[in-house]
Amino acid sequence: MTDLYDAGRWRTWEEFEKHVVSGELRESHTLELKRDDYSSGESGKKEQAKDIAALALDGGVLVIGVEEDKTTGVAIKASPVALAGVIERIDQICASRISPPLRVAMRDDLRSPSAPSTGVLIIEVPATGVPHMVDHRYLGRDNRTTRPLDHTEVVRLLAHRDLDTEQVNKELDATSALMDEAGMSASRLIITATPIPMLRRDALRDQLAASGTASWFNDRMTAAAARASAARADSEAMARLFKPWTWMDRSNGWGVRRIPGGAALRFGSDGNTPFVIEVLESGGARFVADFVTQVYKDRYSGTETKVLYLDYAMSFTCEALAWIAEVAEQAGLRGTYGIGLHVGDLAGSVRAPTNSIEETRLHVPDKTKYRDDSYRQILLATGADLRGPLQPLLDQLFGQLLRAMDYGDPLRQR
Repeated sequence: MTDLYDAGRWRTWEEFEKHVVSGELRESHTLELKRDDYSSGESGKKEQAKDIAALALDGGVLVIGVEEDKTTGVAIKASPVALAGVIERIDQICASRISPPLRVAMRDDLRSPSAPSTGVLIIEVPATGVPHMVDHRYLGRDNRTTRPLDHTEVVRLLAHRDLDTEQVNKELDATSALMDEAGMSASRLIITATPIPMLRRDALRDQLAASGTASWFNDRMTAAAARASAARADSEAMARLFKPWTWMDRSNGWGVRRIPGGAALRFGSDGNTPFVIEVLESGGARFVADFVTQVYKDRYSGTETKVLYLDYAMSFTCEALAWIAEVAEQAGLRGTYGIGLHVGDLAGSVRAPTNSIEETRLHVPDKTKYRDDSYRQILLATGADLRGPLQPLLDQLFGQLLRAMDYGDPLRQR
């Protein structure tokens, strides 16, 4: 039987048809097959919203354009559907008819050789771990059918999401302890990514065990840098706020080395380790940057001012999110990532000065000073979220800090 790790990964139409006629393609808890596209009317949109919402709980794939045996759920033959405008319609359904809204990944590149305007639509629905509602009913999926969830199930699932958040907090604390042992300063930025649910603890074992691990890291670094650069170029707010920053600029890496459960790449300078990338066999990742704040002394009065370099912190985080997207694709994870952000040693810090002249006289008592010693945020992002625009994710992570430092809401999506 084809499960969620196999369905939808066809590279060509011929490969897809061969799989269909093999008798191995069968509906399951994580796979829904549809012969016809849903109607564009109200009832069709509602039915499609329900099917997608039900799959989201544990993740799965909806394939439109396959006729199946209604009794056994086994695929019988391809049944190509018209593909014009379908992706846009489904995006709208996921955003407006499902609560909380979903972001799904879609493919419409498998076209029928005899009629290229038709083909198969593949919708990859991430495992969000939370129930989603359509028409005021939360939905789940049995083996092959969509059903309403009862109140007890909904309460249990929402309580489980609180445990997911607790797990991310524990990962942030554990990473902070590791960086203490490594001698990093308290002024550091930590980003962690934890697959939720943890379906495969060995998802990246083979890649990280290979002798060419350094090459694998370099390939991910190059791809992540390109992804982050494109995200900044596509967003006026990000282009204005962020500094050009890529891993590739940090050429003094100490090389890749094995760590318990994964591999790490550390960058050194003057005996320090200011940057760390750790990728785990489970598909998890950790990123750390040191010296996010700096203390400067006014050359005339001797007054000390602590400066927070938010542009540096956000640029580093943009690169890390692009890395996480690369790792998720390499690991084949279609679920949710719990992403944690922790910034330390913030108490009394002010926004960074805007030019070098100001930096020579940094006593700026009129600036808002950050009150707490640390800042922490957690978000739950699907693979589709990570492959999409990064600005909404960065807004969720940094929006509260930006407002507290009198930046306003420059990353808010409008």
